[in-house]
Amino acid sequence: MEKLEVAVATQDLLRSESLDIEKYLNEDKGDSRFEKPTTSEEIWRREKERIPVKTKRNTAWAVNVYRSWAEHRNNQIETLDDEYSSVPVSFDMMTVKEVDFWLTRFILEARRVDGKPYPANTLYSIATGLMRHFKDDIKRFDLNIL
Repeated sequence: MEKLEVAVATQDLLRSESLDIEKYLNEDKGDSRFEKPTTSEEIWRREKERIPVKTKRNTAWAVNVYRSWAEHRNNQIETLDDEYSSVPVSFDMMTVKEVDFWLTRFILEARRVDGKPYPANTLYSIATGLMRHFKDDIKRFDLNIL
């Protein structure tokens, strides 16, 4: 019985002269409570804006530490004896297996500028910075180094 009453009420509403559907379909959407359709570029821009400046700096620092290590490691003769004979400087084209292989060595070999080992929490910060780089910068969601 209730379904029938709802159907009759809906039909009455549609027949009502006070509801002009054409008016709503053709009106300018400028006064609408909804925004115009969002473009992919706008979404990308807003994603970039949401990241705090300090986080961006930490991510860039982590990537630079890795790149410096990769360049240094590629100048070492021992690198030629490894399973992969050179360290990719960028993560864009690396396979998951290569990332695993090289990041393990990176974490063990990375040192501060003065040559002393990084404290554990700094290594963790580098790892999280690289994870942000994978996700936010190069859209590699297949990598999880933690």
